[in-house]
Amino acid sequence: MARKISNQAELKAEISRLEIIIKNQESNLMDKAHAIRESFKPSNIIINGLASLTDIPMNKNQILKKGLLIALTYIFQRYFHRTEIKIETMISNIISEIKNKFQELFRSEDTPERQNPEQDQI
Repeated sequence: MARKISNQAELKAEISRLEIIIKNQESNLMDKAHAIRESFKPSNIIINGLASLTDIPMNKNQILKKGLLIALTYIFQRYFHRTEIKIETMISNIISEIKNKFQELFRSEDTPERQNPEQDQI
């Protein structure tokens, strides 16, 4: 905007206006430079690459939360699997003991009859 400046007051007002414009442009330029610097960090490059490959928008917080959730799920599955195996083994041992006790019980009832086969014949 080319305006004719005719006195010192207009000159000062125009200088002030141009300084405000310069500060706004500097601020915008610094914001853009910061955004470019952020986008070239290795973690952001990997995230942006994954996002472009999968067509799913991602950010650091989402990936961290999902990674933590997957890790916790895996840990709990391993823990519960081990616990499940221990419980299965314990139940299997109890059932085996009960089965052995029943077998001993029925054997002990069968054995007196077999010990005295002469009494059955008389």
